[in-house]
Amino acid sequence: MGRKAPVLDLLKVMALMAVFGQGITGALLSGQPKVEWAVMLVLLTQALKFSAPFFIFAICIDLAEKSDADHQRHIRTKARHLLLPYAGWTVAYLLASVSMHAFAPLRIISALLLGTAAPHLWYVVMMFQFQLLAPACRRARLCVARGRGHTAVLLSFGFLTSLAYILLYRHFSPALPSWADLLFNRGFIGFMAFGCLGIAILAEEERGARWPAVIPPLAGLLVVPVFLLACREALPHGIAPSLHQVIYLKPSTFLYNVLLLAAAYGGARFCVLRGWGAGPAIRWLSSMAYKAFLANVFVSRLILWCLGLVNLEVTNLPSLLAVWLATAIGSFALAHAIDCLGKSMIYMNWRPERIRHDVHE
Repeated sequence: MGRKAPVLDLLKVMALMAVFGQGITGALLSGQPKVEWAVMLVLLTQALKFSAPFFIFAICIDLAEKSDADHQRHIRTKARHLLLPYAGWTVAYLLASVSMHAFAPLRIISALLLGTAAPHLWYVVMMFQFQLLAPACRRARLCVARGRGHTAVLLSFGFLTSLAYILLYRHFSPALPSWADLLFNRGFIGFMAFGCLGIAILAEEERGARWPAVIPPLAGLLVVPVFLLACREALPHGIAPSLHQVIYLKPSTFLYNVLLLAAAYGGARFCVLRGWGAGPAIRWLSSMAYKAFLANVFVSRLILWCLGLVNLEVTNLPSLLAVWLATAIGSFALAHAIDCLGKSMIYMNWRPERIRHDVHE
């Protein structure tokens, strides 16, 4: 990652913490809590519904910055670093499933291709599609570098395409079968605007354009009424609180994500320019983000299960925040342990003494 690494590290950590929170609220809502607490969980989930756009924004900037023209090597590397751990965790989540049909052939295929083994694994399916588009990201950056007119074209294309996709989904979603609904929600097109926005900002700043200081506070002010609109849509009158309307593919959530991303990006730049949030701790958290992301649902469910054994319930914000913090610590600890185990196994297999011993045998 290039010069924008510290800013993107902060955005990734923010997005990851949002993923942790969404996993916990989803688990709590599945237990049919009291209406007042269910409403609070739905609203909190809506507030945290920004993680995927933040990740896509950072990923596309990273892809656009790379000068590596060997696309096949890039895909092989990403498949090894992203898809192999994803497949391993998919198997782990299927093994942890209490369903008798967890290992039915169609269930396994669906879990691997669509990320249905756990609530968060669909992110990997959607985000890997952007890895396949790495050459397009680089070409878009070079095209935008030619002038501001190209920036407007790129942003118009990204935003209009994503909005058209979202409106198309909203129109047909009531009649869609479940498999089609899954495909729609995992398609990269609905998130294309955030990738285009990242590429445009990268190219503009490389040309020396300054990020207007008025944008972050203005976006922060506008995000409040948009968030309230999204919350109103998430809690339809006369319907029990649920997460059915807390989705990315609706216009209010899309606008909420655009404004929140503008505010967060400006805030992250402000922090980095003043030396805040650019230290080794944030860099380490960002480097372990994907591994902790894969582990977080396992950790949060284990914590909630342990609390249930001692008859402790998460029924208020302080207890929810405690579980959230414990999930974050546990996810990074488990990710670090797995990382150390993998490195030690590689060392044991490839250290010179072992190689010389094998040769003499």
